[in-house]
Amino acid sequence: MLGRSAAVDDIGEIFARYLKHLRTAAGLSFSALAGKSGVQKDAILRAEHGGTVTLPNAVRIAGALGVPIGLMLQPPPCDSCLGMPPEGFTCNTCGTAAQDVAA
Repeated sequence: MLGRSAAVDDIGEIFARYLKHLRTAAGLSFSALAGKSGVQKDAILRAEHGGTVTLPNAVRIAGALGVPIGLMLQPPPCDSCLGMPPEGFTCNTCGTAAQDVAA
């Protein structure tokens, strides 16, 4: 059984993985995402490295990346592609194709 702090740490790690995956897939720098989301660059950098992020900032970041916040807080279906392979690619681990994600 996970303790309270372990569960919170897991959510932070999950958010960080999605943040890095989505930010890099969108070709956004930390500065560009900061401008798009209204969240300070340093806060985005900390969040992507597993640091704490406030709920309002997490919601702003998710919105700027075009995904619902709930997606970024649940365990990914695949450790390799997070269930979102880049456009035009198929994940070698889970077999998800980019077009399957959009459907």
